[in-house]
Amino acid sequence: MNYNNITKNEVYSAEHSRILWTSSWLFLGTTVYTIYQSKYDLVIVPGGLFLTSINYWKKPKFGSWERSIDVYYIYTSFSYQVIRCYNAQYCMYLFFGLICCFFLNKLSNITYSKQMFLVSVLLHFCLHIFANFSILSVNMGYIEPFCDNKLLQMLTNKCKPL
Repeated sequence: MNYNNITKNEVYSAEHSRILWTSSWLFLGTTVYTIYQSKYDLVIVPGGLFLTSINYWKKPKFGSWERSIDVYYIYTSFSYQVIRCYNAQYCMYLFFGLICCFFLNKLSNITYSKQMFLVSVLLHFCLHIFANFSILSVNMGYIEPFCDNKLLQMLTNKCKPL
C-alpha cells in the first residue's frame, strides 16, 4: 500500500485519514463521561469536537468547509474550556494537555511539510489522545459553578455569583 498517494487538495491518503477518523471517536467516550459527571455546559466541548472531527476526517481536504468548521470549533471550544475551568480542581492537567496538543500540532505540521505523512498522522493521533486526556482529567474534579467563575464574572455583568 502506498500511503503517500495523495490526490490534489487531499490532506492525507484514505488510509491515513481513516486513522484520524477512528481516533476522533474517542471524543464520543469523553462526551459520555462528561455527561456522566453532570458537567452539562462542558459537554459542548467534546461533543462538538466529536462531530466536527468525524465530519472532517472522513475525507479531509484543504480549503473545505469541513476543515474550516473543525479548526474554528477547536479554538473556540478549548477557549471556552480554559475560561470555564479556571480555578478547577484539576485545571493544571487541562493546561498541560493543551500545551502538549499545541506542540504535537506544530510537530505534525513540520513532518507533514517534509512529506513524512505517517509520522505526521501519528503525531496528530497523539494530539487526539492528549485532547481527550485534558478534557477527561479536568472533568474528574471539582469545577466551580458557572456564575461563581471569576473570569466569567469579569467578562459579563449578567453573571452574578449564586
